[in-house]
Amino acid sequence: MRIKNINEKPRIILISLFNIDLGLRHISFFLKPISIIMTKIERVLHEIVLIILYEKGQERLRLILQYIVYLALLFLRTIQSVLGIKTGEKLDHYLQSFNVNLLRRPVFMLNNSDKILRVCLTYRCNTSCEFCYAKGLLEKFPKDMSLGDFAYLTKWVKAQGWKKIFFLGGEPTVHPQFEEILDTCYREQIIVHLSTNGLFGKELLKKFKSSYVWHIAFSYHPYDQASSSLRKQFLYNLEYLKRERIFLSLSGALDGKDDKWKGMIETAAKLNLPIRWSLLLLGYTRNVASCGVLSNLNLIGSQLFEVLKTCADKKVVCYVYRTVPACVFTPEQWQRIRKIYRYIAYSRCPVGFKRNYSCGVTVNPDLSTFACSVFFIKGPHIASFKDRIALNQYYEKVAKDTITIPPMKECNNCRLYQNFLSSITTSKSKIRLCDKNVCQAGCFNFRKITCSTLFNSVC
Repeated sequence: MRIKNINEKPRIILISLFNIDLGLRHISFFLKPISIIMTKIERVLHEIVLIILYEKGQERLRLILQYIVYLALLFLRTIQSVLGIKTGEKLDHYLQSFNVNLLRRPVFMLNNSDKILRVCLTYRCNTSCEFCYAKGLLEKFPKDMSLGDFAYLTKWVKAQGWKKIFFLGGEPTVHPQFEEILDTCYREQIIVHLSTNGLFGKELLKKFKSSYVWHIAFSYHPYDQASSSLRKQFLYNLEYLKRERIFLSLSGALDGKDDKWKGMIETAAKLNLPIRWSLLLLGYTRNVASCGVLSNLNLIGSQLFEVLKTCADKKVVCYVYRTVPACVFTPEQWQRIRKIYRYIAYSRCPVGFKRNYSCGVTVNPDLSTFACSVFFIKGPHIASFKDRIALNQYYEKVAKDTITIPPMKECNNCRLYQNFLSSITTSKSKIRLCDKNVCQAGCFNFRKITCSTLFNSVC
């Protein structure tokens, strides 16, 4: 299934650029400085094409001028790195801020979500966070994905047009063949994104190649619960990978109550890292402490607003990476946080936008699928789908009714939620992803999904 608002001709241009640059990076794989530069050039070419094609008027000109500055500073930092000169924090912060803000723009959000497939190699984990959204899934998927199944998956991924894999879990790095899985990605020229608790051993660090590993998100909460030795390992891993010029971020979840987020911001400020924030989710078991989030929106909204404001004061780049209800903030608060970063938070996610239901699909260890990594409507084995059109049609059929269920009674009388309902009925809707007058009432994980819906009457 392809993004409806990006036509074929520009897509061919993007794919051609991707293949040319990926080939160049493949040649320069063993020349580290050149390899890093090629990674940046590949991304910049895609982003420039998207800006030229989809941004309008003065905004297009402004972004292109910013890109000229960005490229000049990027070149300066690369030269400094090669010469062993330490780069300034202000330079790193500007480059980081520009990258995050650009990728949060709607056209980039849609383009990226259509190119990334989420994959859970295992639901095992070496920690036990009480709020983990995947808790309970290990009972349904006790076995890890085999190396043979992953090799099959990579062939299927490329055939269906995905360019990147985002490894989720569980904890991906506890998979006994994780190093071989990374090697398979490199060999197949698949870009890697990874979500991890960051507690893996030093021996794994050298396996992360900056030419192919574009983003690693470190969950901060396991760090809070870890022993002193594991905390040292967590920080060592962050600092090592930061030196390797791999884009890193910290991930944190908020419940409106505890103040552990303050320590997370201090760590991010010290290491000059961005933060991805999210509201706590119900998770698979549906009994996580976050079940009270929607009934305490004023509380969670106040905390989230304070968190975002504190990040801005501390010069920490941040954003909210899962959808929030529009009513979590007052209009005045929305106005203030959008002055920090224009697209710092969304009240609508790409799943179902323009009738695209394949952009959030997640593959389980047994190669079955979920509608999204936190939207546990289970689909069949990937081999059951002829192509992404078939995959999209399946999830449009089984998920559409669920996402129209209002999670709060107040939604029934909400104009923004009614706009959302009307927008999902057609691919020709003029409503934009970032439309301020549309709200899907938070992450789809908050929808009331029965056990039979979750597992097609087999649980």
